[in-house]
Amino acid sequence: MSELVGVPELKQRLGFDFSHDDAALGLILTEAQDHVLKYVEAGEDLWSDTTVPPRIKSAIILVAARLYANRDDDGEILTPAVKGLLRRDRKPVVA
Repeated sequence: MSELVGVPELKQRLGFDFSHDDAALGLILTEAQDHVLKYVEAGEDLWSDTTVPPRIKSAIILVAARLYANRDDDGEILTPAVKGLLRRDRKPVVA
C-alpha cells in the first residue's frame, strides 16, 4: 500500500515538533489510511501521494489524530466529521 500521508505532513498539520513518537505515528498513519480506504471502498492503489484528493488526506489525518490521542479508547474511529469528508467518495450501498 502506498503511503498517502507521511509522518512529516501529519506532524506539521498537528503542530508536533518532537520526533520520539515518529515510529508510532507511522503505524498510526498506516492504520488510519486503512480505515479510510476501507470506508470509501477504494483499492489500495487508487491514489498516490501526489494524486490523493485533499479531503482524503484530511480524513486520514483526522483519523490518525484521533487514534493518537485516544490510544486506550475503543470508541468510534470514523467520526461524523470524517464521514462527512468521505461521503462523496464512498460507494453507494444498495439495499
